[in-house]
Amino acid sequence: MRFFAFLGLMLQAALSLGAEPNVLLQSWKDAARQCEVPVKIYLPADTSGPAPVILFSHGLGASREMYGYLGTYWAEKGFVAVHLTHVGSDDSVWRNATDSRVDAMMAAASAANYVARLGDIAFVIDELTRQNAEKSSRLFGRLNLEQIGMAGHSFGALTAQAEAGQSILVAGVERVFRDPRIKAVVAMSPAPPPKSNLPAAAFARMAAPIFYLTGTADFEMITMAGVKQRREPFDKGGGSDQYLAIFAGGDHGLFVGRRRGGARKSDAAAWAYIQKATTEFFNAYLRNDPASLVWMREKAAGEMGAIGKLESKKSS
Repeated sequence: MRFFAFLGLMLQAALSLGAEPNVLLQSWKDAARQCEVPVKIYLPADTSGPAPVILFSHGLGASREMYGYLGTYWAEKGFVAVHLTHVGSDDSVWRNATDSRVDAMMAAASAANYVARLGDIAFVIDELTRQNAEKSSRLFGRLNLEQIGMAGHSFGALTAQAEAGQSILVAGVERVFRDPRIKAVVAMSPAPPPKSNLPAAAFARMAAPIFYLTGTADFEMITMAGVKQRREPFDKGGGSDQYLAIFAGGDHGLFVGRRRGGARKSDAAAWAYIQKATTEFFNAYLRNDPASLVWMREKAAGEMGAIGKLESKKSS
């Protein structure tokens, strides 16, 4: 089944990682919520000044060890990439399942875990702020906290969408969890908010620029969402500059950056484009780089070539 192949991919990615330079592995205790938030921080080699920060929120059943092709690349381009593990919707869900892994994953895709993920993000920004000012921390003075972006995949994309301003339903009540400290968002395999009958209203108040990425075969069995649903946030959203990249033949596992049994022929070009395009996006909207903004608006679509298409719209 595709679902278990995807889980196997995640396990392989976790086990195959070795020691990496300029990487910090830490676990931070949120005393207010009585929980741990493990992080993997990719640091740029250049220490001459504070760097912009990109938070990364993994998909359901994944962890901070996934998506390293992005963290490594962003660090090479001068960003501090902070990959979180969201305990409760991470790989422990399927690793520790005593019966059906599918049922365990379904249960973990809950509103409570959705809200917990948003709490993780707020706590991590607070902790980064504290460590940036703490002389004993390896992060001391290395973070530009006026330039924080966020990216996520699948459940992580929903997390990122909420941080950009998308409302969600919690116990039947529409709530907005927008964190204004996050200035730009990348959402890979986006989706409508769970169990919402007001998607247009949910997407109407996006306050941060957002870059959606999906594929024509981007389907998974937890939400049963396909490309039609995944483009809904872009089609119905407003309030900020928005972009949508659709990869020809791209499936849900494309964005992880690793394949069980080896990469597909089309993967290398797609991964290279994802690295470059997300970096240009964060350069444009975090660093306010005019050349990167021109690239996003005028060149990004053409550079996709045969691997897909890119659409865009400016804030209304």
